[in-house]
Amino acid sequence: MDLFVSYYSFDEVTKVSLDTVTPSRTPPPILIASQFSVHIIETGGFLYLLRDPGPGAPLVDKINPLTLTVVDTLVLTMADSLGTVGPNMNLATDGTYLYVSADRPFADQGRIIRIDLATFLEVDFIVDALRTPILTMDENNNLYVGHWFDNEVYRIPAGTFAVDSTLNMTVLASTQAMHCKGNFLYICQGLNGNDRAVQINLTTFAEVTNINFVAEPWGWGMASDDTYLYVGLADAPGDPGRIVRCTLNPFARVDSITLPAGENDPWSPLVDGAFLYALCESNPTSVVKIDRATFTRVNGLTFPAGVGDAWSGVMYAPPVIPPSIRKPEVATLAATEVT
Repeated sequence: MDLFVSYYSFDEVTKVSLDTVTPSRTPPPILIASQFSVHIIETGGFLYLLRDPGPGAPLVDKINPLTLTVVDTLVLTMADSLGTVGPNMNLATDGTYLYVSADRPFADQGRIIRIDLATFLEVDFIVDALRTPILTMDENNNLYVGHWFDNEVYRIPAGTFAVDSTLNMTVLASTQAMHCKGNFLYICQGLNGNDRAVQINLTTFAEVTNINFVAEPWGWGMASDDTYLYVGLADAPGDPGRIVRCTLNPFARVDSITLPAGENDPWSPLVDGAFLYALCESNPTSVVKIDRATFTRVNGLTFPAGVGDAWSGVMYAPPVIPPSIRKPEVATLAATEVT
């Protein structure tokens, strides 16, 4: 299994091999033309990287993960020149379309843009009356839209591209992160002293309960297995990172793990097999490996000095060619590309 990492203030996409006792950073990385890469996602054997070049419209890069090359780049004209993709903007996909959240601060609105993956072209967009939309998708391909500066959540049903329901969460606070598991949507709210994780029933589209993080930093990223929700908490600069473990049923805080100094802000927890990996936004960036059974840190990987401010990561399993049909030239190519 490989982990691909993008950065908010460093112009690189880095491949990390997780199939060793200690995660190893695999050179060479791919260099991109601008910083502010805010989210990376995988679907259909390709990586898609959302980034903001600064002046001009946001971009989406289509990347071959085996060769670490940019296959194509799409300029988001539907976001127009006023559009930006700030640090919480992101991507979601149902395998047919790629959905992009974009902010239009000068127009005081957001946009949800739909891209056809087959043609890699923009199809249409929804105008969001609220700014800074944040996306996630459930297992039935229903899309959910939260907001950085508001407590409203929209639902866009699968097979449509229109909002059908709106939920106003009970506490007015910013949506920091969203995650779907089974029949529930989990939202981390933060800032304004209202730091908490909210559980929302997707059948009734209503808030069920919440876990209060007021005495702790706010949550910036979530991952889950069949038993637990893992929440990465953002600390004050220089403080060690922390990951909170919560049971899904009932939704309750169980315990937490504090990471060593230098492993700060585990914004992107990711589950793979028996392990939880925490991608830390610290500078330099680090990847922490945690045993899920014992909920203890196993080891970690610190990137070279200057390679920091990691913002997003995605797991990718390279294709395996069965030995019975593998040709010598194919085997040589695979050995070269997949390390």
